[in-house]
Amino acid sequence: MNISSQNLLIPNYSTYQDFLYETITEMRNKGNNDVQIANWLNDNGHKTPRGNTFRNNHVHSIAKKRKRRLEILDTEPTMSISNLRLYLNKIS
Repeated sequence: MNISSQNLLIPNYSTYQDFLYETITEMRNKGNNDVQIANWLNDNGHKTPRGNTFRNNHVHSIAKKRKRRLEILDTEPTMSISNLRLYLNKIS
Protein backbone atom coordinates (compact mmCIF):
# COMPACT_ATOMS: atom_id res chain seq x y z
CA MET A 1 0.00 0.00 0.00
CA ASN A 2 1.28 3.45 -0.89
CA ILE A 3 -0.07 6.57 0.82
CA SER A 4 0.94 10.05 -0.31
CA SER A 5 -0.04 13.50 0.91
CA GLN A 6 1.42 17.03 0.63
CA ASN A 7 0.04 17.67 4.10
CA LEU A 8 3.25 16.29 5.65
CA LEU A 9 5.41 19.37 4.99
CA ILE A 10 6.46 21.29 8.06
CA PRO A 11 7.69 24.87 7.65
CA ASN A 12 11.16 24.96 9.14
CA TYR A 13 12.48 28.37 8.16
CA SER A 14 14.54 30.35 10.64
CA THR A 15 13.54 33.87 11.63
CA TYR A 16 16.46 35.14 9.51
CA GLN A 17 15.17 33.29 6.44
CA ASP A 18 11.71 34.74 7.10
CA PHE A 19 13.27 38.21 7.32
CA LEU A 20 15.12 37.73 4.02
CA TYR A 21 12.00 36.55 2.20
CA GLU A 22 9.87 39.39 3.56
CA THR A 23 12.56 41.97 2.71
CA ILE A 24 12.99 40.61 -0.82
CA THR A 25 9.23 40.57 -1.37
CA GLU A 26 8.81 44.14 -0.10
CA MET A 27 11.65 45.43 -2.26
CA ARG A 28 10.33 43.63 -5.34
CA ASN A 29 6.89 45.15 -4.74
CA LYS A 30 8.55 48.59 -4.66
CA GLY A 31 10.02 47.94 -8.11
CA ASN A 32 13.57 46.88 -7.25
CA ASN A 33 15.18 44.15 -9.32
CA ASP A 34 17.24 41.25 -7.94
CA VAL A 35 20.59 43.00 -8.53
CA GLN A 36 19.45 46.08 -6.61
CA ILE A 37 18.11 43.93 -3.78
CA ALA A 38 21.36 41.93 -3.57
CA ASN A 39 23.38 45.15 -3.45
CA TRP A 40 21.13 46.57 -0.72
CA LEU A 41 21.42 43.40 1.38
CA ASN A 42 25.22 43.41 1.01
CA ASP A 43 25.48 47.14 1.79
CA ASN A 44 23.47 46.60 4.97
CA GLY A 45 25.66 43.73 6.18
CA HIS A 46 23.31 40.84 5.47
CA LYS A 47 24.64 37.46 4.35
CA THR A 48 22.95 34.51 2.68
CA PRO A 49 21.74 31.76 5.03
CA ARG A 50 25.04 29.98 4.30
CA GLY A 51 27.11 33.04 5.17
CA ASN A 52 28.04 34.26 1.68
CA THR A 53 27.58 37.68 0.11
CA PHE A 54 24.41 38.10 -1.91
CA ARG A 55 24.22 37.92 -5.69
CA ASN A 56 21.12 38.34 -7.79
CA ASN A 57 20.72 34.57 -8.21
CA HIS A 58 20.56 34.16 -4.41
CA VAL A 59 17.75 36.69 -4.23
CA HIS A 60 15.88 34.98 -7.07
CA SER A 61 16.33 31.53 -5.51
CA ILE A 62 15.12 32.59 -2.06
CA ALA A 63 11.99 34.18 -3.51
CA LYS A 64 11.25 31.35 -5.94
CA LYS A 65 11.69 28.48 -3.48
CA ARG A 66 9.74 30.15 -0.70
CA LYS A 67 6.90 31.09 -3.04
CA ARG A 68 6.70 27.50 -4.31
CA ARG A 69 6.69 26.11 -0.77
CA LEU A 70 3.90 28.49 0.26
CA GLU A 71 1.87 27.39 -2.76
CA ILE A 72 2.27 23.75 -1.74
CA LEU A 73 1.28 24.50 1.85
CA ASP A 74 -1.77 26.49 0.70
CA THR A 75 -3.20 23.72 -1.46
CA GLU A 76 -6.06 21.68 -0.11
CA PRO A 77 -4.62 18.45 1.30
CA THR A 78 -5.42 15.32 -0.64
CA MET A 79 -4.55 11.76 0.11
CA SER A 80 -4.25 8.96 -2.38
CA ILE A 81 -4.01 5.29 -1.65
CA SER A 82 -2.71 3.03 -4.38
CA ASN A 83 -1.55 -0.55 -4.86
CA LEU A 84 -3.91 -1.83 -2.22
CA ARG A 85 -4.23 -5.61 -2.18
CA LEU A 86 -6.42 -7.67 0.01
CA TYR A 87 -5.77 -11.36 0.56
CA LEU A 88 -8.24 -13.80 2.05
CA ASN A 89 -6.83 -16.69 4.03
CA LYS A 90 -9.12 -19.65 4.51
CA ILE A 91 -9.30 -20.94 8.03
CA SER A 92 -9.67 -24.72 8.16
